[in-house]
Amino acid sequence: MSEFISAGGGQLVASFKPGSTTTSGSRKISKQLSPQSPGFIALTSAVTLLAMAASFMLSFSAQVAIAELMHLSSWKVWLLPAGVDSFILTSALALVIIRDREGMPAAGSRVPWFRSAQGRQWALMWGWTLASVGLNIWHGFAVSQDAGLPVQIGLAVVSTLFPLGVLTATDGLLRILVAETTDSAELAAARTRLANQGPAVAAQPMVSRAKSTTDRDLDLRIQAEFALADGPAPTLRALATKFGVSVERVKAGRDSATA
Repeated sequence: MSEFISAGGGQLVASFKPGSTTTSGSRKISKQLSPQSPGFIALTSAVTLLAMAASFMLSFSAQVAIAELMHLSSWKVWLLPAGVDSFILTSALALVIIRDREGMPAAGSRVPWFRSAQGRQWALMWGWTLASVGLNIWHGFAVSQDAGLPVQIGLAVVSTLFPLGVLTATDGLLRILVAETTDSAELAAARTRLANQGPAVAAQPMVSRAKSTTDRDLDLRIQAEFALADGPAPTLRALATKFGVSVERVKAGRDSATA
């Protein structure tokens, strides 16, 4: 029995490895599609774009009708929906850029939303969304004046779904395609302390505060390159070229993890 286990055990273990032959040797175990694979990301992006286009076209049609009620000329009617709903997209894109520059807000931060660039951008994005919602509700009431109040309320509720669909699809698509900035619990905790220190931090020179946060974020990025490398560890020179710093700076960032 022990000879059988020692001789055949390796084959038995190998038969249960993903993608290897089963015990019968007649077929292979199929691999599932990874959520991070290009094919899955492309499929998800295509479905999200389709939903975004459908919501935008429905909202576009409703706002064109409102533009006609405003007696805009024929070639100007499309400017109303393009000017309102497109700002939802531009606000979301600006939010991604600001989030990449500043990182995610630290948990427990007591900074008011209007003092944060991300908070103000969120407010702008929701403001344009509510403006689109208002125009769609107006259209819902305008086309159902003779149908009675229940029908008017129903059309108004349905009309709110179009701009909210544009917002949801835009946010979802950006979350799929744009990677989050590398961050850590230590950096988040440091940001919380800075945010809660109030006037003492505000009195410091802005350049010194930005430099400290930038240096720490660079350290985290360098450490992530070594920790997440699939094959051999990247060379110091390669990382120096990638981040636009000296080899000594890359080495200091790598070694700060054990400091």
